[in-house]
Amino acid sequence: MSQNCFAIVQLLFVLFTVCSLFIATTDGCYFRNCPIGGKRATPMSEQGSNQKCMSCGPNGEGQCVGSNICCHKDGCIIGTLAKECNEENESTTACSVKGVPCGTDGQGRCVADGVCCDESSCFTTDRCDRENHRSMAMQKLLEIRDGIYYKK
Repeated sequence: MSQNCFAIVQLLFVLFTVCSLFIATTDGCYFRNCPIGGKRATPMSEQGSNQKCMSCGPNGEGQCVGSNICCHKDGCIIGTLAKECNEENESTTACSVKGVPCGTDGQGRCVADGVCCDESSCFTTDRCDRENHRSMAMQKLLEIRDGIYYKK
């Protein structure tokens, strides 16, 4: 009886060791097991991935922002209507969501006029208002021009 118990313990130890080595050598990050903030949490400059996010929405003009979020120029589709974005779950590489950083710690992206999304949610914000961005950019250009033109 004691030899059987010893053999079972040895077998469990070997099985545990093999499983531990297997887990340690895998480097996948899926939506369900990513670090806090998700696989898109690192700033775009640090990701090293220029992989374009999947196309989705009307005429394929949108981009998948998360596993159930599809955004295009007119807004976002969330939930079952964005089911084509579920394929993002299969990718182990983060894709680069196009848009100006927004949201908490800049982890979201302005993906539509007035809409900021991260991989799990979207919200409206003036920070993503296209007209606001255009007027701010024009103001900065005018300030630069005035600084050069009126420089004494």
